[in-house]
Amino acid sequence: MTEACEKVRFSLICREIASQELCGEGIGTYSEKRLHKTLKRFFCDDPLCHEVRIKNDGSVGGIGESGKGGYIADIFKDGKIIEIQTGSFYSLKNKIAFYLEKTDFDITVVYPVAAVKYMSWIDTESGDVTSRRRSPKKGSASDILPELYWLSDMLSNDRLSFCIVLMEIEEYRMLDGWSHDKKRGSNRFERIPVELVDTVCLNGKEISTLMPQSLPDEFTRNEFSSALRLKGRRLYNAIKVLEAMDAIEKGEKRARSYVYRKK
Repeated sequence: MTEACEKVRFSLICREIASQELCGEGIGTYSEKRLHKTLKRFFCDDPLCHEVRIKNDGSVGGIGESGKGGYIADIFKDGKIIEIQTGSFYSLKNKIAFYLEKTDFDITVVYPVAAVKYMSWIDTESGDVTSRRRSPKKGSASDILPELYWLSDMLSNDRLSFCIVLMEIEEYRMLDGWSHDKKRGSNRFERIPVELVDTVCLNGKEISTLMPQSLPDEFTRNEFSSALRLKGRRLYNAIKVLEAMDAIEKGEKRARSYVYRKK
């Protein structure tokens, strides 16, 4: 299927799920946000392949099968597992480790990124939605780097790959933060996908391709921070991932900052 057709199909799925929710029709066995539902449909339209239990012995159960032990895969089709992770990979690491250890299946982790994002705010008292605006922040495929830190010891496994889905998103947040305008520290209510922009699929050995082309062969931590728009723990995680995959190495200090080199 061509890229244009994929974008049209994505848009149709977004509209169909929005229509079903307006009509009060549930989708799937588990409580899901619309972003997760949309991606699950996009990667596999067959509901019989959704929410399949992978048992402790590595065998495959039925759709939504009850019982203890093992994990529920978002999608299991043709001997492959697809996990859709819209949040931190920290909560995913034990699940991926289980799949790699207990099964012979290939695993793909799908990670959505808002390449274009529109923000709206919900008044917690009145329920009114106000102040829709386009966010100046533009997501990129490299946004996955800090999350890969939690899977660092698994990235070299040939059975593990990643698909970064860049999309246009409508994000709704509650006006319940601690700042005077109640926006800082606010809680996210929902992310609604609207359009597909692009997909970037790679394995652990291709992680180095996520570094910006503008980054020189030798760079400081601050230069890396500016190029990828990362700070704090997320900056540390991204550097550690690239070091773990032997994509960069830490050199000597330049002034008060260490110099890193691409390998």
